[in-house]
Amino acid sequence: GNWDLFGEWTSRTCVLVFFGFILKTLFNQYLLKVLDAIWKNISEAVGVLLVYFAKIAFLGGTFDSAVFNAAVTVILACISYVLSKQKASKKSDIGDELNPASYPDLQASLLASSSASARRRF
Repeated sequence: GNWDLFGEWTSRTCVLVFFGFILKTLFNQYLLKVLDAIWKNISEAVGVLLVYFAKIAFLGGTFDSAVFNAAVTVILACISYVLSKQKASKKSDIGDELNPASYPDLQASLLASSSASARRRF
């Protein structure tokens, strides 16, 4: 039939959605600055769960256990990932490659060759 993508959106709905996305973006950028990216994803999953409960409480939606279980599973999976990460901070692989102390054999051979060339000069 006669189907409209946006349904019955008014100008008020468009403004609310627009500012909602702006606030969500600002909040996500703040979380990325302060916390890790995985915590941003956890906050988004909690936000989905809160919107779902708001729909049930204020808009007369019905509770669907499959939707609730999916949201809780995503939240718990993200939290278990965070908890499984090692506490020790991992150094950058590039930093390890650039550190001369990571190559003791090379350092010893460079010192030996520089002392040999110094002896040849005199």
